[in-house]
Amino acid sequence: LLTQVLTDLGRDSQRVGTLLCAQTGAQPAASLARLIAALPPGTLGADLCPGLLMVNGHSPSAAVEALGTNIYTVHAQDGVQG
Repeated sequence: LLTQVLTDLGRDSQRVGTLLCAQTGAQPAASLARLIAALPPGTLGADLCPGLLMVNGHSPSAAVEALGTNIYTVHAQDGVQG
């Protein structure tokens, strides 16, 4: 059900000239990369948020490696783990 809803939202966003993105942070980026791979190309991209990744104990550089060209936007935000 989730993949069908995201596919529909992504198709509609492309039709009106926008991008549908999911923010990184709470889960490892590899999880988001698997979701993106399960959808038609261009349906969903990633909003890379290094601060939120760090706060949640994830590596921003590992996120870049996992998501690669699926990173559509970068959300500049600081964060302190602890």
